[in-house]
Amino acid sequence: VGGTGLYLKALAGGLAPVPPVPTAFRERALARRAELGAAAFHAELARRDPESGSRLAPGDTQRVIRAWEVVEATGRPLSSFHGATKPPTDVGPVRTILVLPPREALDAAIEARAAAMLAGGALDEVRALLALRLDPTLPAMKAVGVRELGRLLAGESTPALALALFRTATRQYAKRQRTWFRHQLRADLTLDAQFSERLLPEIFRFIREIG
Repeated sequence: VGGTGLYLKALAGGLAPVPPVPTAFRERALARRAELGAAAFHAELARRDPESGSRLAPGDTQRVIRAWEVVEATGRPLSSFHGATKPPTDVGPVRTILVLPPREALDAAIEARAAAMLAGGALDEVRALLALRLDPTLPAMKAVGVRELGRLLAGESTPALALALFRTATRQYAKRQRTWFRHQLRADLTLDAQFSERLLPEIFRFIREIG
């Protein structure tokens, strides 16, 4: 699930002590990116914060802007705050269980879920979102399916193509999630299966053993 890994990592390892950044610096970052373009804006960040520049892709708009606004507001690169992260003192031992479905099962679930979302009104939801005319750099505008279904609403696609692209975008997102969990999370128990109630005995047995 999107965000879960970061929340768990923050719980176990703490959050970087980055001071609050006034809204004016976010607005300045957005204006600077609009002025320079994505590539040049990223290059400017890389000069001021080489570590963030090498870690982030130019198209990762939200994180690039965040890194730029932090160095602009504090005079310190964002990476310097990450190095000062300390685990919270009020959290006990953390054990993690990673449910990692086989690729084939996950792809099948994605195929079915995308079709169900379309049947359940996803197109109307995207239509209402686009009618708000929000800033295209906002996270909500980058949600999986917004661009793909938006093209259908604009007459630039067909229902079949929109569904195929929606499924592809979802699979790509799932792949990034799987990669993150495999490389960023040291799970104490990994279950290579689609979640179902039949996994509960093994999960509860693991919990009892560590309790």
